[in-house]
Parts: sequence; C-alpha cells; structure tokens
Amino acid sequence: MSRLGQSSTVKQVLRDLAALVARVGVGGIFFANGWAKLEDGLKITGANFSAQGAPAPGAWATATASLNA
Repeated sequence: MSRLGQSSTVKQVLRDLAALVARVGVGGIFFANGWAKLEDGLKITGANFSAQGAPAPGAWATATASLNA
C-alpha cells in the first residue's frame, strides 16, 4: 500500500472513531433523559392508580407504560 493510501485509511479510521464517540455520547444523553422521564411517569401513574384503588398500582403503571410506548 502506498503512503498516501495509509494516510487516507488512518483518517477514515479516526473519522469513524469520532463518529462512534459522538453517537455513544448523544445516545447516553438521550438514554439518561428518557430514563428520568420514564421513572417520573411511572411514579405519577402509579400514584394515580393507587388513588383510584387499583390493586398493584406499580405493576399496572409499568404495564400501561410498556404497552403505550
């Protein structure tokens, strides 16, 4: 392989690595944000089910959140 070919291969690998790091970082932000909202949503939904007298309000909140997602 010529020296020019090696240079472009290294640049491509670095580009791919930078894209991977960016995607993992952004994905982590989305995951953390979504997880916090999911937890808040389950607590509020569970409280609403509990106020209505439903048995196992936490389980029902999880089931409805899973089915509606």
